[in-house]
Amino acid sequence: MPGWCKQTKHTMELFLGGVVVAILVFILVMYLMGKRMPVSHTSTLSHKFFAPVDKVWKMITDLPTYSNWRGIKVEQMGPKKWKETVQGKPVIMEETERVENSRYVTRISNENRHLQYGGQWVFEFVPEKDGSTVVTITENGEVYQPIMRFISKYFYGHNTTKRIYLVKLEKALQEGK
Repeated sequence: MPGWCKQTKHTMELFLGGVVVAILVFILVMYLMGKRMPVSHTSTLSHKFFAPVDKVWKMITDLPTYSNWRGIKVEQMGPKKWKETVQGKPVIMEETERVENSRYVTRISNENRHLQYGGQWVFEFVPEKDGSTVVTITENGEVYQPIMRFISKYFYGHNTTKRIYLVKLEKALQEGK
């Protein structure tokens, strides 16, 4: 083998070794930063819907309607318990509070031991004088694994799921689903 080939091979091995070390250092940094972050977080997002409060309330609290506009499978497991299947993954949910057209609280059931997260969503409905409704979702969430805590805060964002939820709800209300 010519000398330049050996040198090129050695340079490539050093480069690949450096890449592997950099990836491992990045994972270690994510773990250490995630370990320093609290398990619990709270985030809030509001949106104004140009629909009456009773219609918005039904879209969120009526499981067959909810299943339709969210585009997920929902299976009723009891009067205040259901299973959502999102991207093939089951998540058991529970209703913990219901004040008609005003406040609705759901939480991820403790039966979901396979999940790396948990918590609750608090929905608050405020009817406006113009007939619209402001919905505020407050997430009191928990992320158990340190690397996932880091990813959920810095890459994914605590409001991403709520934002997608509200966009889908807006579309469903506009389409009259």
